[in-house]
Parts: sequence; C-alpha cells; structure tokens
Amino acid sequence: MTLTGLLNKPTSLVVYVLYRRRHTRNL
Repeated sequence: MTLTGLLNKPTSLVVYVLYRRRHTRNL
C-alpha cells in the first residue's frame, strides 16, 4: 500500500479512516 495509491482511490482513503477509527476504539 502506498500513499499515492490511497490518494488515487478516494474509497481507499475512507476505508483507511474507518480502519483507524476502529483501531482507536479497540484501544
């Protein structure tokens, strides 16, 4: 996974944000 790829796909960015949010909640 690369930053360029994430930026290229807006959907990936949303998934990343959601994943990060989930991780924070787990903590």
